[in-house]
Amino acid sequence: MALGFLPCGVLIAVIAPRAGVLLGKVGARWMMFLGFVAYTAAYLLFLRIDVDSAYAPVILPTLLLIGVAFPLSFTGANVAATSGVAPEEQGLAAGVLQTGYQIGAALVLAVVTATMAVPEGEQPTLTAYHQGMWVIAGLSVVTTLVVALRSRADT
Repeated sequence: MALGFLPCGVLIAVIAPRAGVLLGKVGARWMMFLGFVAYTAAYLLFLRIDVDSAYAPVILPTLLLIGVAFPLSFTGANVAATSGVAPEEQGLAAGVLQTGYQIGAALVLAVVTATMAVPEGEQPTLTAYHQGMWVIAGLSVVTTLVVALRSRADT
């Protein structure tokens, strides 16, 4: 089961060291945008999961998109967060970004968990899972739009 996640990790390991090349071509904000487009597509693809879904046609494409999204979005966000910041403030800017990631992740986890809650005594269902995925997909769409609007404003 755990080996199923390997393609995602391999893509991250391959793309991340080469992200600087793309960064130089499209810029930090557009790189974040591309990452969030991939995240959004991945989350929407996760909605296809059913009780008898096969790995290769349903789960693998999602994991591959996340493997692309992660290095693009994180590299772009880190560069955007520290660009134009004085050298002596770089660590502070990166720390604020990472703190934001952690707080945001905790809040999203709380909301998604509440969305997926199953009343006591009932069995968890795929419907509850899909409800949580809709929340994540919706948040990803909003994030993608915000990054796109900000990217357009910067050009």
